[in-house]
Amino acid sequence: MGKGLQLDEFKKALDHLDNLLANTESIEINAIGGFALMHHGLRKNGLTMDIDSVTEDWNAQVVSKIEQTSKELGLPMDWLNNTNVMDDIENVNLALNPFWERSVWKFKNIKLYVADIETLFRAKMLAASDAELTGRNQDFPDLIDIAESLGVKSFDDFVSTATDFDIDVTDPVFGNLHKDLKNWYSKQITHDANSLSKHEEEIRGLNAEIEELRTLVKDLAKNNRALSGALEDILVASGREELVKGLKKEAESQPQFEIKNADKDTKNTHQQPTPKKSHER
Repeated sequence: MGKGLQLDEFKKALDHLDNLLANTESIEINAIGGFALMHHGLRKNGLTMDIDSVTEDWNAQVVSKIEQTSKELGLPMDWLNNTNVMDDIENVNLALNPFWERSVWKFKNIKLYVADIETLFRAKMLAASDAELTGRNQDFPDLIDIAESLGVKSFDDFVSTATDFDIDVTDPVFGNLHKDLKNWYSKQITHDANSLSKHEEEIRGLNAEIEELRTLVKDLAKNNRALSGALEDILVASGREELVKGLKKEAESQPQFEIKNADKDTKNTHQQPTPKKSHER
């Protein structure tokens, strides 16, 4: 279980808990963090350790059902918790001003809400800025994934998106995060430029190979014409002019091909005899 759980495993766990809660009270879950990212189709590795919920403490009976689900399904004891997010709900509300979207997953005794993208963007900015203190290495990649889902491709894009969310990336609360982001996007631009240069070099190499092929085809055609001329003289000298005419006619009816450069559209010019029109009776 050290590597985390997948989304379908959490769905199975919540279904199990929902059944156990049949004779007790209903509960509300406001999911944030890794599970919320996965629920939105983000986080590329598709794993997280738990469901972090921003809710008041559940009563002892509900906690007992959560622990029972853990034991019966072999899950971590804190697979569903409301103790791993900041200090309390008031702090979360002050820092994130969260908005909760109702999940498409339906249960009889569980109301599942998931933090929206803007809330996750804010939360991951705060978490990534504290990475050196917390030792959490996943928060910065999560932030990049969220930004990418919002169409961010550069540091300027990131700043613009943050501004749309009324976030100042240079706010001291985020520490040196703006420097880390600027450095990361700068490296991405360099990487993309190197990839483009490598691609262009491959194209040039391919074009060179095609030029060599075109030269070879021309040489073959030239040799073929010389051989064809010699053969024609022999056949004519032996009185087989009709055979020569027939061979020429057949050769003219064969498809003709034209080779283009790799950086242009490759086209095959296929010449065929024009079909005869049928006459209606």
